[in-house]
Amino acid sequence: MSQAFTPAESTSEIVFNVSFTWSVANSSTALTVAVFRDTTCVGITVASAAGNNTVETFNYSFIDTGYAADTPVTYTVRVGRAT
Repeated sequence: MSQAFTPAESTSEIVFNVSFTWSVANSSTALTVAVFRDTTCVGITVASAAGNNTVETFNYSFIDTGYAADTPVTYTVRVGRAT
């Protein structure tokens, strides 16, 4: 999932929130969630699972700063199995 933003000022802050639900059968399974600003990884976390096909909600938030005014910034979220 990707989304581009164009900050109005160099002092702008972008509040980033991602939320999703997931379910797995095996409790030893975990997901890695990484957030990229353009090509730079700006956040990463791991979500563990309860297993038994229990539906779980995952929420991840952060505030990002340090932009050039009027220059588009693209955020991408990548989710995969943690190994």
